[in-house]
Amino acid sequence: MFSRVRKPRSSLAACMAVLGGAFPLLALPTASLAGPPDRPPAARATADHAESARHLELAAGRHDPEAEFRLAILYEKGLGRRPDPTRALEWYRKAADDGSPGAQRVLAQDYDFGIGGLPQDAAQAIIWYRKAAAGGDPYAERVISSSSYR
Repeated sequence: MFSRVRKPRSSLAACMAVLGGAFPLLALPTASLAGPPDRPPAARATADHAESARHLELAAGRHDPEAEFRLAILYEKGLGRRPDPTRALEWYRKAADDGSPGAQRVLAQDYDFGIGGLPQDAAQAIIWYRKAAAGGDPYAERVISSSSYR
């Protein structure tokens, strides 16, 4: 007989299926999604993040801005892999260049406060805040509407 289980259409969809469609990606999966019960929950969560990272890398390789942004978060937080701030910044930059408002906001904040391996640069921060606000990021919209960034 035919199976009624749908296969994910893309690597990003597969990643979301692994995490139960959780948003944001960083939400820890529930025990029912995570695999054999003989493994501790933390080990199952780590395995799920590693599998998600593999799917995100495939989607990010096709310039999917949302996948690039989420992959940057995994590198920054060390979920499913070792923390790597340099790789995280590379993926944030790629995602921002490909139009991810979330990544644009992260770059703006990094430039604004001089964190994440970037120098403090108000001019760059404003540029990235404006791009993120234009893309609909609510935090960036609030920053741009404040008197200090007009």
